[in-house]
Amino acid sequence: MATRRAGAFARKRIDKHLKTGGLTSEIERAIRRKGGIGTRLATAVLVRLATRSVPGALVVGGGLVAKALIERRRRRSEP
Repeated sequence: MATRRAGAFARKRIDKHLKTGGLTSEIERAIRRKGGIGTRLATAVLVRLATRSVPGALVVGGGLVAKALIERRRRRSEP
């Protein structure tokens, strides 16, 4: 139960941050777009890993943070 609430809280904070980050509607649509079967399968595997153990949650969370930082750096370097 705590894991679900923490996940919901994190999603709300990320959504709030993305909305106030000045993203264009095109980027917002790309973020919200559903992926194909491969994306859904990978997401399901990562969610399963993250919810089963603390180390799994740390690995998945760390990967998400790294991905966000890389994308942020790329956005800043683009003209």
